[in-house]
Amino acid sequence: NNVAFNDVPGAAVPVSVPAGSTRLIMARFSAESACYGGAGAQYCKARIVAVNVDSGAVTELSPKSGSNFAFDSTDSGTETSASWEGHSMDRSDRLDAGDYRVMVQQAVSDAAVTF
Repeated sequence: NNVAFNDVPGAAVPVSVPAGSTRLIMARFSAESACYGGAGAQYCKARIVAVNVDSGAVTELSPKSGSNFAFDSTDSGTETSASWEGHSMDRSDRLDAGDYRVMVQQAVSDAAVTF
């Protein structure tokens, strides 16, 4: 029920890019989800980010959608806790040299929504 992005447990991998080079990475996340609650058209968000281990800088992988990518929705309040669906997303970006944790983060559009 968090409107701020938080890490999905177990959905992170380390990535190292050697000094003097860059790497194009592609990340895919697939999951079964239920998104329900709240009033009106609400949704459950997901994004894939690369966090630089040394600096803590967060880079959202492309296409960068910020808070506008609906991984799942409440279907205007008609979904319930039993409304399980399979969803997937692919993201990519070129990372500079360094050590990263590539991870999935989740959030909801309203605190009354459960993801």
